[in-house]
Amino acid sequence: MEAINGFRSEHGFLPIAVCSRLADYEDLGHKLQLRSAVVVQALDAEDVDTALSHKPQLNRLREAVKQDATFAELLRTPLMLWIAALAYHNTAEMIDTDEGVEQMRDHLFSAYVKSMFKRRAVSEQYSQESMYRWLTRLACSLGRNKLSIFTLEGLSFNFFDSYRLRILSRCITGIAVLVTYSITCFLVSAVGYAASGLLGRVLSFLPILNVNPSSWLQQAVFVLQGGEVNAMVLAPAATIIAITIDLQPSEKIDLGFRNISTRIKRAFIGFAGFFALFPLLLTVGDYGNYSSVAEFVSDYKASFGRNEVLGAASPLLMALLTGLFLLVLTPNSSERSNCNEGTRRSIKIALTMTGVVVILGIFIALHEGLHGWLLLASLTLGLTGGLFVIKHYVLRLFLWMMRIGPYNYPAFLDYADERILLRRIGGSYVFTHRMLQEYFASRNLVANETGHRG
Repeated sequence: MEAINGFRSEHGFLPIAVCSRLADYEDLGHKLQLRSAVVVQALDAEDVDTALSHKPQLNRLREAVKQDATFAELLRTPLMLWIAALAYHNTAEMIDTDEGVEQMRDHLFSAYVKSMFKRRAVSEQYSQESMYRWLTRLACSLGRNKLSIFTLEGLSFNFFDSYRLRILSRCITGIAVLVTYSITCFLVSAVGYAASGLLGRVLSFLPILNVNPSSWLQQAVFVLQGGEVNAMVLAPAATIIAITIDLQPSEKIDLGFRNISTRIKRAFIGFAGFFALFPLLLTVGDYGNYSSVAEFVSDYKASFGRNEVLGAASPLLMALLTGLFLLVLTPNSSERSNCNEGTRRSIKIALTMTGVVVILGIFIALHEGLHGWLLLASLTLGLTGGLFVIKHYVLRLFLWMMRIGPYNYPAFLDYADERILLRRIGGSYVFTHRMLQEYFASRNLVANETGHRG
């Protein structure tokens, strides 16, 4: 509300239309700076009859409305009349007028959903049973989290309705991040040392620089040693971040104050956790070399100052970068035009920034000190979008494994949009109407009650 008024104050009273339910608008407490307003009135019996009389395919629906006053009252809103016209268009099936209002409404939405599958069956990509199950889960998740708009980038542990599934999804995500990020650390080390080796061989032909390139065997040893240390240090930290912080796609650098409290909290958790965890992990890897616990504790304390403050592998620098990335890299849902575009942007940003760090490390450190830069590159890959991408696809795989949703979730959302069950807004989706979302959510309640009675 304030954003709309602020925009109109800055840019003048440009033409704009805002649609809202009257009760919701009055509850907000603020008023829009509009010159006029139009209130959509309920339809009377003559309006309903006139609307239905234009199409012969709706004659049976028209007769049912005339014969039952309760059914006619249900269709007095333009939405319900539109749904009824689509649900009973040229069909012999008709609503049972002996039912109550709530049962009539449920029957109406059920007929509407079935009609959409038949009317727009361009391709039977998914069965009706699967679509019902997935849409019911989606409606329940939106209702439970008090949301009306669904973005695939916003998929999180809270999507699942049971505590058991939320815990299980965190465990599977943690294992997947630990394994995937360990492999990633080895890949970054391999790319960095391979590029460094090629550059060293090129520069060795220039006698002025006096560069002695390492052998390929030495390069392989560097890769194994560097990848092992990087994986040992970063993979556990990445796992903790993935299962405790609500990661967002990295789409833009935000230096403003929007959602600043949430961003600061996320950044502080990342900074404090990584700063405390880094030297511990770095030391525990060599625990077998210590003769006593006191020596271990002494080395743990010394690890904070083992590197220069601005060294590439400095625990302080790593922790500061962790907090900085989590603070300034934010999603940009307003500029998404396609489903899951935020995830694809995160992949591009993560690969680009990681490549920049690797290239800087190769030219600045070459062999000596390159490991610190590759450690920094592995950290950059995760915090600029890599961790979010891993977590995102693991959760989608978990949805598919639990039969809660398809793995190709964008195709399912578009499939529902084609059948006017969902409506796409840029890269987001909403149910065609709030009452349709409530209908699907009520199906889950009925199923649960039936299961409890059974």
